[in-house]
Amino acid sequence: RDGNGVVDFEEFQLAVLGEPSAKAAWVAGDGVQYFSRSIGRWVDCKIVQVHARTGAVMLDVRAGHWLRAQEQQTLLRRTAGTFDETRPTLLQKRFRSDVN
Repeated sequence: RDGNGVVDFEEFQLAVLGEPSAKAAWVAGDGVQYFSRSIGRWVDCKIVQVHARTGAVMLDVRAGHWLRAQEQQTLLRRTAGTFDETRPTLLQKRFRSDVN
């Protein structure tokens, strides 16, 4: 990046992780709706983690799966009201019934 022909750690890290996001679109705790392809509808959920550098998010209904910023454009939308975390979502109910 500085043109000296030597890749230092900072340049390597930048190449691997990309430029930091100017401002993340989401914060942990945001109530959103996620479009579930498996059930073909929007479901209420909550963002539980945000990757600061990439903007990827993890949802309570897709634990362990990072939703990349590009995917968020079609699969996530903001909710109009507040998120009630005490009420299980349709996807959570379905997941619980599939596991049991």
